[in-house]
Amino acid sequence: MDSNLFEVVNFPIVLIYFINLTKSYFLMQTTKDRDVIEGKSHELEEQKLRQEVKAAGLVSVVPQILDVASRITGMGFTAIARVTDTRWIACGVNDKINFGMKAGDELIIAETFCTRVRTHNAPIIIEDVPNDAIYCDHAIPAQYGFKSYISVPIRLPDGEFFGTLCALDPEPAKIDRSEIIGMFDLFSKLIGLHIHAAIQLENAEDSLLREKQGAELREQFIAVLGHDLKNPLGAIQGSADILSKLDQSPKSTTFIEIIKDSCKRMNSLIEDILDFARGRLGEGIVINGKCEKDLEAAVNKAITEIKVANPAHEIRVKHEIDEPVYCDQPRLLQVVSNLLANAVAYGENKTPIWVETQTNKEFFILKVKNQGKKISDELMPILFNPYCRGDKSRDGLGLGLYISSEIAKAHKGVLTVTSDDQETCFCFTISLRRPV
Repeated sequence: MDSNLFEVVNFPIVLIYFINLTKSYFLMQTTKDRDVIEGKSHELEEQKLRQEVKAAGLVSVVPQILDVASRITGMGFTAIARVTDTRWIACGVNDKINFGMKAGDELIIAETFCTRVRTHNAPIIIEDVPNDAIYCDHAIPAQYGFKSYISVPIRLPDGEFFGTLCALDPEPAKIDRSEIIGMFDLFSKLIGLHIHAAIQLENAEDSLLREKQGAELREQFIAVLGHDLKNPLGAIQGSADILSKLDQSPKSTTFIEIIKDSCKRMNSLIEDILDFARGRLGEGIVINGKCEKDLEAAVNKAITEIKVANPAHEIRVKHEIDEPVYCDQPRLLQVVSNLLANAVAYGENKTPIWVETQTNKEFFILKVKNQGKKISDELMPILFNPYCRGDKSRDGLGLGLYISSEIAKAHKGVLTVTSDDQETCFCFTISLRRPV
């Protein structure tokens, strides 16, 4: 037989085989995924149930309520239970008759009256089982050996059924009275309010803890990422520096300069990321301060770098520095660069940017002013938050103002802003002397 014909004849069979095999695999995988999802769902439900039981057990008034209910009714066992359609779990117990139950223990739901209380949303009251028309022959009283019993529903403020407040005793008890029923009803409402508050507090604390752990993990990742990026960037920068010293064509020289400029920009972004991580992880931005006697020249150098990068913008400078300033000079120049970059980005192109520095008897003050659109009232309260940008379409991470503010705090100073339709002014103020 021709081999090609054999292949043609058998190909549909092979194809059908693989289709069926694939279907079987996906069916198996779907079943497995469904089992995993159902398992996770059951795990979450169990966790939520245990959390509710724990919250109810921590309510401080529960022991007193159970004790008062026992004393007034004369019944030896009182309890609060979390009741669902399938579970009965004791949250709080007052046991004077050695019933043998403690908080956290469970009963089989079908072997309690609480399903009926839950379903009908009404109390069950039995003063004397042998003489009760409804429950005299019921199996549950005989199983647990009680003659008197009361159980009332506990509902949370939103109307959700939580469980029951119940009491029982091996002897008859006069409990089918309005004052006893009213007391149990009042207690159940009070317990519902306290349990609701405890659950809300527990949820808030868990949510806060998860958020804190998530934030710490994110920020640690950012810090590690920043450090890991610096190594390859340093290699690129070093290679570009070596190439620039060799004989190159004009075109190659242009590309080398582009690489070096990109490295500087990338390094600046990495430093911003690292500063952000330092500020958020609790370490804070660390300053290495010393007494600077020629701060004016250093500030002018930082301004020149911005001028070279943005030749279309006019930057006017006014210095009145008459005193030495205790500061971390590189960090202060970082503030100058960040504030100027912000002014260039958001100021009017045809109007000058003003940089003013001055000292008085107590403070060094740096102001950067630009004309342009007023900062919105919505943006003002969050302007110094990380990742805050007035224009989302612009380049950058939105960390410059946040880092500048953190640098001010590290100097025990402050960075403020005022903005109206005529002018926006950022003011960086620190003490002339070393902070105590």
